[in-house]
Amino acid sequence: MATITERYIQENRVKATIVSADALPADTIEISDLFNAFPHCFLSAQFFDGSGNQLLTGTSGTLAVSVATQNNGVYESPTVASIDASAAETIDWAANTAAVRVVPTSLAGCATWRIVLTCNRS
Repeated sequence: MATITERYIQENRVKATIVSADALPADTIEISDLFNAFPHCFLSAQFFDGSGNQLLTGTSGTLAVSVATQNNGVYESPTVASIDASAAETIDWAANTAAVRVVPTSLAGCATWRIVLTCNRS
């Protein structure tokens, strides 16, 4: 199992959007060194077939989400800490976030996946 840490960051004065590198279904995605001035965070997953076409959902599996806040730097579960891969879903939390880790369990129906994290000031 690999940990994917690459990402693309687009920041401006009111929000930051981070898109992880694509990962295989068994890979953990971890994004660290986040700009933590944006305390309201939204996270969703995107799934792709073998040709790189985006799918609406995977066919099964869950994604366990944990976040490390600026307060203590230790990974902990946000209020909603799981994403059902078979349904389009976005979770959110309010915290100055330093890092995010997403661990798949039994993810199927896709060739690759990635996370999209958007944080804003409100």
